[in-house]
Amino acid sequence: MNDLDPRPNDEPRVEPRKETFSWQMGQPGKDTCIGSTLKEEEKGMITAILARNAYLFAWTTTNMSSIDPRIISQIISLQRGKADSPRE
Repeated sequence: MNDLDPRPNDEPRVEPRKETFSWQMGQPGKDTCIGSTLKEEEKGMITAILARNAYLFAWTTTNMSSIDPRIISQIISLQRGKADSPRE
């Protein structure tokens, strides 16, 4: 369970094509990035959808109470190739 991402390391990742800006989804600390080159109408549509569905985002592990903690744990290896125990 060291690497849960099934993609090979050399596989391209999705990246923004242009600059982005941070948009706050209600409360401080709950931000996401939106493309800064979008038209105002597009930004308005996207932010409206995000605001309407903000409750779907998991900001902390407490927001994921129905997920087994072993799935959302992180293993930190202090020595290359040796993972000790899961840490939340």
